[in-house]
Amino acid sequence: MEPQPFTPEEIYEHARRIAMQFFIEKGLTSRHHLIEDATQEIALAGWQCSETTDQVGCIVNRMKDRLKTWWGRYLKEQSRRSSESTEGILDNETVRECEDRSRNIHDPEALKSFLETKLSPRQRQIANYFMAGFTQQQIAEELGMSDRTVQRERVLMEETYRRHLNSY
Repeated sequence: MEPQPFTPEEIYEHARRIAMQFFIEKGLTSRHHLIEDATQEIALAGWQCSETTDQVGCIVNRMKDRLKTWWGRYLKEQSRRSSESTEGILDNETVRECEDRSRNIHDPEALKSFLETKLSPRQRQIANYFMAGFTQQQIAEELGMSDRTVQRERVLMEETYRRHLNSY
């Protein structure tokens, strides 16, 4: 007996299970917004496939393939954001102060040196989230800390970066 095609609800639930399993394997279970984005993306692929075939295996494979494609696009976008932007790490006053001293705050070598040598592992993690476009509140949620802690770490990073630019 051939299995019955999925209903939209079943496709969504199956997509959610696939996404959860994927994120558990990656160790990223606290990133609920990513799980939801991936679930919606692969559920859509499953639904589109179900309209052309009633083979359950084909539908499941299509969803898994779409998840791989989605993950690749996500990583590429995060890499692009991270390499393009130092904005979000430093406040406007710090930027103006450094520009007034004729320092190029966006110098990739200065930033790379700073991130690798002057920050604690926790600060590097927070800085990477800021560079990826996360808000202070999102970072606090992702890392399981208070907004105040993220704010304090950001201020410390700004002060450290000012000193680093002066010595660079």
